[in-house]
Amino acid sequence: MYNSTQSHRGSALLVGLIIVVLLTILTTSFLEKILGLWRTSGAIGNSAQAYTLATGLVEEQLMQSNMTRQAPWNIQTRVDTGVFTGRTLSAYTGGNLIPEQWVGWLVWKWNSEFDKNWNTIALGEPVQIVIPENVSWWSVSFRFRVANIPGSSNTGSASNSGIILWTFGSSWASLYASGEMEVFRGSDITGSNRSIAWFNGITSTGSSFTFNWFYADLVSWLWTSWAKCNGFQCTLKLSMIRPFLTLGWQSFSFLEYQIEFPLGTRVPSQYMVVDSTSSIYGYIRSRQVRIPQITSNTATDFAVLQ
Repeated sequence: MYNSTQSHRGSALLVGLIIVVLLTILTTSFLEKILGLWRTSGAIGNSAQAYTLATGLVEEQLMQSNMTRQAPWNIQTRVDTGVFTGRTLSAYTGGNLIPEQWVGWLVWKWNSEFDKNWNTIALGEPVQIVIPENVSWWSVSFRFRVANIPGSSNTGSASNSGIILWTFGSSWASLYASGEMEVFRGSDITGSNRSIAWFNGITSTGSSFTFNWFYADLVSWLWTSWAKCNGFQCTLKLSMIRPFLTLGWQSFSFLEYQIEFPLGTRVPSQYMVVDSTSSIYGYIRSRQVRIPQITSNTATDFAVLQ
């Protein structure tokens, strides 16, 4: 005889089992999504916190009273470590070669997109460098060249007009190039060493000096032992005043440059580069800050040569 009660009980157990399985699957899926969102949220939070710590470390070090644009190397390298956190800061501030170059494992610091050994100077973007005392300008080498751009023609100059204008001075006095023959001209844009020491200039009071004599004169300008440049009180400004035209009739509105001072002379870089890295529970974020030297505009550069 057919037992309907047992049949209903079997059906109820089967339906109950199906419901339990479905609820288990739904609950597991829900918990996995919640756990995934929690992990993602935690990762975002740790990453954001690491970035904040890296940025904060830069700000902390830059606000130190002993770090100035004249002596940027006073910024301190810093390393902080914890159980699950850590942060480091290193600064590349200058030396005897601009752009700053290091050997070994340190990355060289430059701003040319075409060669890591060079910086750039462009129309409307002058270079201004603070200068210390006791520089032997006869031993300072300036190098200018066309960047190694694919398809460019950089074989010589089609014009010997002035390309890179210089001005030098401090709050005491200034020296200006006395004409287009006394600046870096088209024939100087070869990548080879050039000197500024012998260029002739006119002071802000109308006196004539060569560059080196203006800097090194013991009587009429810088007193004894270049004293007026002590503490980086002097500045050298380089301005590109017209495009450079090659023999291939290609015109370039920017050039690459290097300046090499004698060994032992320490000059702040055009850009102080600060690298900061922070980690939170394995999430690492980095910041790089480039701080340029204070540079005046080029509005008066053409008037200087008139």
